[in-house]
Amino acid sequence: MTERKRAGIPEKIIIWKVSFRTAGRYGKISLLMLFVGFLFVLTTANAYSQLYEELSSPYVLSGSVSGQAELEKYYEISSIDAATPVHNVNAALSSQESSLSTSITAVTSDYMDVAFSQGGAFPDESNMPFLVLNRYAAEHFTMQDDTMTAVAVNDTVTMTIQEQEVSAVICGIFEDGLEQPVVYMSYTVASRMLPKEETIALLFRLKRTDNLEEAAKELDKLHVSVTYDRSLPERWKLTKQQIYQTFLSALVLLLCSAVQMAVQNKKERQEALPQLQALCLCSMSLSQIKLIYPIRTVFAELLCILAAMILARIVGYISYLGILFALFFGCLHLAMIVLISNSK
Repeated sequence: MTERKRAGIPEKIIIWKVSFRTAGRYGKISLLMLFVGFLFVLTTANAYSQLYEELSSPYVLSGSVSGQAELEKYYEISSIDAATPVHNVNAALSSQESSLSTSITAVTSDYMDVAFSQGGAFPDESNMPFLVLNRYAAEHFTMQDDTMTAVAVNDTVTMTIQEQEVSAVICGIFEDGLEQPVVYMSYTVASRMLPKEETIALLFRLKRTDNLEEAAKELDKLHVSVTYDRSLPERWKLTKQQIYQTFLSALVLLLCSAVQMAVQNKKERQEALPQLQALCLCSMSLSQIKLIYPIRTVFAELLCILAAMILARIVGYISYLGILFALFFGCLHLAMIVLISNSK
């Protein structure tokens, strides 16, 4: 048994070497179609990943309504995750000898979707304003000598809005990774400090971005005027069409290359090339020689996939989905070649 194994080692090495060195016999056209086919698979998967991530992420839709905001009716729309009236006002916050100039967003507490690291949300109804700050705002109060100082939960600051000075308490600090200040306060409290307006500004957080048109139509029935880029749905539609067309082109290229490569395998078997005859003389069995063809195909596929990945990485990025798709279609491509090569 040991002698047979030892004798089999050189034969295996020969098979792998012959398979690798003869991969170029498939011809430039077949290999080019294989390369472009895998490149299209990678780019299609990458484009699909980007589009899916964009369409499945939440979307903030701005709107306005005259009179009164009917939040209960807005929540009846299935695609809306949260809704709130909103005020955006410039303000100055000061604490002892430090200050921060920022824009404050006044919303209802249940609209906020933040990860608190300290404290929590503000009450919607209170006599005294309560503030929620992101980490950047809390750590970037500027002293007179331009050094930075931080505030913490339960600290009291002086808030100046439209020349009105009031005391406010910091009730929460959250993490969002932004390098700019973000400050929230209660819409109800802010409305008491600001002049009353006939039109109420609204914010709607949609569960998914691809619900945009549906939500806009439902809100229009409730006499809410919404504002968004009207070209977005058409752009998504065109992107989907391009993805389908590129994917179809990839399938056609892989199919054509599989047929040509299978024909080349059958041709070599029928012609009994001198190299194959030499292998037979080296006491290699016919079953061992037949292994050359699928192994050679695997080498050709791996080289084309690697080249396609390098080019795809240069022009953009490679997603894990793209790599999985390339390997999956590589297996289908190999199976198709084997089936055609063994057919009579």
